[in-house]
Amino acid sequence: MIAKSIVPGIYAIPLGFVNTFLLDLGELTLIDAGIAGSDRKILQALAELGKQPADLHHILITHLHTDHTGGLAALRQATGAAVYMHPLEAADYSKGITMRQMQPGPGLLSKVMTRVFASRRTSRSEAAPVDYELQDGQVLDFAGNLQVIQAPGHTAGHVVFLSPAGGGVLFMGDACSHMLSLGWSPIYENREEARRTLRKLASLDFETACFSHGGPITPQANRQFQAKFG
Repeated sequence: MIAKSIVPGIYAIPLGFVNTFLLDLGELTLIDAGIAGSDRKILQALAELGKQPADLHHILITHLHTDHTGGLAALRQATGAAVYMHPLEAADYSKGITMRQMQPGPGLLSKVMTRVFASRRTSRSEAAPVDYELQDGQVLDFAGNLQVIQAPGHTAGHVVFLSPAGGGVLFMGDACSHMLSLGWSPIYENREEARRTLRKLASLDFETACFSHGGPITPQANRQFQAKFG
């Protein structure tokens, strides 16, 4: 099975170095779309769960980087799902802009990775239409009362999502990572803003944290966040 159960009704779909997440808590909902070509593996994961492409009704995007939006246009075409994004991200994404100026997270490795990213020319791929704009504090009843939380820093319009399922599941996007251990992401548009965001997220109540890069933390994930970022 491609999809890995996190809590009942919530699955991770690993796509190599990045993860997407599927919520079957009402109307079938996907968080992020992976890199270009990820649509094939995501659709295969749906099929393994007994779902058809048309069963996917909503695609929520944490931010505009291509490892989160690269597969979006193909997925929307295959499923007809509505696309949701924060207005600050949607404005640039609709113009084909998927990377802004960045600064490194803490540590030498982050500095090296930032230089590598900055040296690459961002290819402009086909952009899917954004059907709905996400707002801070919005509750998405079609996805089991999933809450939208604005979490700027990694990008200006970055959002995370908090599900009440399983004692609370927080979908972090790239606000931070859990590769070797819980820590900062390698790149940010505004590191000081990211620091404030991580302090805010550490104050939330959740049992499980899911990351775009790295495996989940469970149970009592909020305690690790409080120790690291509180």
